Amino acid sequence: LHTALSGAEWVRMILAIGMATAKQGEFNVYIPQERAYDALTLKEMMVAFSKVEGQVFLTTTYDPCEAIKGWDLISLAGRSFSLETYDEVVARGRP
Repeated sequence: LHTALSGAEWVRMILAIGMATAKQGEFNVYIPQERAYDALTLKEMMVAFSKVEGQVFLTTTYDPCEAIKGWDLISLAGRSFSLETYDEVVARGRP
């Protein structure tokens, strides 16, 4: 019997429980623990949480492998701060 979960699976499970127990009609914010998602896993996580009622913040050291509609990317690299909307990411041709 295999019972261990990967970091991404753990986050999905914890957020699913949080979303299932959240008060309906209220704005909810979900900030799971940081995980070192690879670019593909991050994309899959973003797609999975695209229809969440509320706000989800995912932190990672990688960019997703492609832009996901409805998500903005905030970079805290170095000493600078930048925000790119989905449309800006697509226009630049970045993943």
